[in-house]
Amino acid sequence: MKKRLTALLLVLCLSIGILPAAKPAKAASFTVYVISNTLPVYKGVSTSARVLGTMSFGESLICIAYNSSWAAVQNAQGQIGYCKITGLSNVNPNTLRKTAYITANNVPIYRKPSTSSGVMMKLKLNSKYAAVAVTPDKNWVRLQNGRYFGYVQSQYISASPVSSGGNVNPPSVSTGTVYIVSNTLKAYASASTSSRCLGTMSYGESMTLLGSTGSWARIRNSSGAVGYCLLSGLSTKNPNSYNEKVYINANNVPVYRKPLTSSGVMMKLKRNSAYTAVAITADGAWTRLKNGKYYGYVQSKYISGSIIEDEPEIDEPVEIPSEEVTETVYVSENTAKFYAEPDSTSKVLGTMCFGQSLGLISVDDGWAKVKNDNSTVGYCRYMDITRYDPNTLSTILYAVRDDVKVYTQPAQSASVSSTLQINDALTMVATTPDGLWARLSMGDGKYAYGLLADFSEKKVAEDDSPIKDITPKTIYITSTLLPCYAQNNTSSKILGTMSFGESFTCTGSGEGWARIVNGDGDVGFCKEDGISSTNPNTYSVTLYAQAAGVKIYKKPSTSASVLSTLSLNAKITGVCQSTDKTWIRLKSGSEYGYVQAKEVATTQVISNTANAKIAKVIEIARAQYGTKYIYAAQTPGYGFDCSGLTYYSFKQGAGIALKRTALSQATDSRYPNVSRSDLKAGDLVFFNTVDDSDNYDHVGIYLGGDQFIHASSGAGKVTISELSKNPYYNRTYSGAKRIIQ
Repeated sequence: MKKRLTALLLVLCLSIGILPAAKPAKAASFTVYVISNTLPVYKGVSTSARVLGTMSFGESLICIAYNSSWAAVQNAQGQIGYCKITGLSNVNPNTLRKTAYITANNVPIYRKPSTSSGVMMKLKLNSKYAAVAVTPDKNWVRLQNGRYFGYVQSQYISASPVSSGGNVNPPSVSTGTVYIVSNTLKAYASASTSSRCLGTMSYGESMTLLGSTGSWARIRNSSGAVGYCLLSGLSTKNPNSYNEKVYINANNVPVYRKPLTSSGVMMKLKRNSAYTAVAITADGAWTRLKNGKYYGYVQSKYISGSIIEDEPEIDEPVEIPSEEVTETVYVSENTAKFYAEPDSTSKVLGTMCFGQSLGLISVDDGWAKVKNDNSTVGYCRYMDITRYDPNTLSTILYAVRDDVKVYTQPAQSASVSSTLQINDALTMVATTPDGLWARLSMGDGKYAYGLLADFSEKKVAEDDSPIKDITPKTIYITSTLLPCYAQNNTSSKILGTMSFGESFTCTGSGEGWARIVNGDGDVGFCKEDGISSTNPNTYSVTLYAQAAGVKIYKKPSTSASVLSTLSLNAKITGVCQSTDKTWIRLKSGSEYGYVQAKEVATTQVISNTANAKIAKVIEIARAQYGTKYIYAAQTPGYGFDCSGLTYYSFKQGAGIALKRTALSQATDSRYPNVSRSDLKAGDLVFFNTVDDSDNYDHVGIYLGGDQFIHASSGAGKVTISELSKNPYYNRTYSGAKRIIQ
């Protein structure tokens, strides 16, 4: 009876928003929902206790105890913590269930209703989602996509599609050199402060202004990276004109990478050391120093115009960024780089792995300053860490076979930590976000990683009596494609698919099955009727591609990944032919691939003049693969933009002088238009990639086989892409021209 009264009292109190003032009282557990934007969860009933994590608006929890101020809650993983009762309600706020549309391009969806939380992905203009709730301050909308939830700022949400607009890039017009005149100025991926921050620029740095729109500027730095910043932080007047000899007035004065004491310290200067001051920030607080080709920033209070002679040499107190750890965080990605500086081009100190604990020192500009177990201080991307401890499991796993490898990192390319035999046991403490790896405790505070497919929560039967051991021998695959199973039955897991001509070691057989081992020592089972002891790789015939764009596949299947494509009359060596003669196995050095037999022949195609020119144009374009993308460039040693690559290739390969822009090439009446269904190698293909008055913003050269080569600003280099299978290029395709008839 007492339990029933307690439960009824709970329901009544919750329904009117009141909880009884008492010490935590046990009761029947019930579901509650977070109604604050974010709600910290503590280890104890005190805001000074360690923060276990932060919950977001709309998330559900189980309340297992409460008093007038605090609630003891349990999440879906069974973890228990304490939070303020005012941030909870028994009324589900996720009842909006309205269709919502995104009003701009590249809108970030966050893990929590906070711009400092991790960005899950970027959303496109007019993409449609289900809005399930709006935060009390109306600033955030909670979106649902399948079983996943995320948060988008309300300003980017509309109840109906947007007919026009979005984050349209401003025109790429070169307007000269500009300089940073704010102490620091952030560069963004698009013209919006809600877009991804690419980095922070410092007073006096120079940039190339590419164009502007409204209050935003499109800029390029000396490394060729393009971004957006506020125009108010730029000036065409060079502030680096001070050019005075100055002296340091104290010992151990730090030189910072940026005019911020939270930025990295480059070095420390001695008293009376001399440097050239090239600029002073507008607020007078910082002086920009030059030493050879390097620049740094010193607080102006440590700068003097002359040598200090009449003061004793004592160390002055300086503002060095604190190295004190503020809280414990954990690596949230499979692997994450550990850098010496908050810059992805700086020295890599090592690789951190999922679940590894770190001491968080500070967070700035998308970077976290952390300390590892060896007390080494460095930087990682803030999105690669979490405050939640993922190491909450304690599950015993057993190796499902002999020679199971355990790695130092969650990657098969990593070093092998140990090798297990069938039914060897380890404790799993976490699984990686992709669901492929187990984090395993090796004892003494050490951890390793194993593929979940190699383990089971139950011991496996070790008796494979139907398979009798034999003297190991080399066997070859004779079926076009042959599945390899984890056990000697077709209902077991398929480990992979083997291709005809491949060789393996057979160590046992029985009842129509063979036990085989690959070069890495991995064991599997396959049907005996798909293998042979006779080597089929005796074809050894010289073949020629009968068209441009013939694909070489990783396996004998058109759905397999494409290793490369061949130009017309490219010479290859066939070493094996499938039983049905539809596929040929190729060898190039120590590598193998597969080509459809109908695509090759033992004789070359006799090329006419036009085909020869096209082949030469494509050959020259392919030779530029990987060359850096540079706007308005057309030189192999320097770089290309899209129309620069097509201009250079046709000029050098066929002596044809095309016009210089994608728009002028697309509208050149000298050359006929071509329908998409009639595309041939050597045709120019055009794309509408910018929301403007014309349909021709990008151009490439069609190679055949649904591929084209182009200088891509997105990839930052000359690359090869698929036309129809790539959703972006399939959608933006706008036409084609045939230059060589």
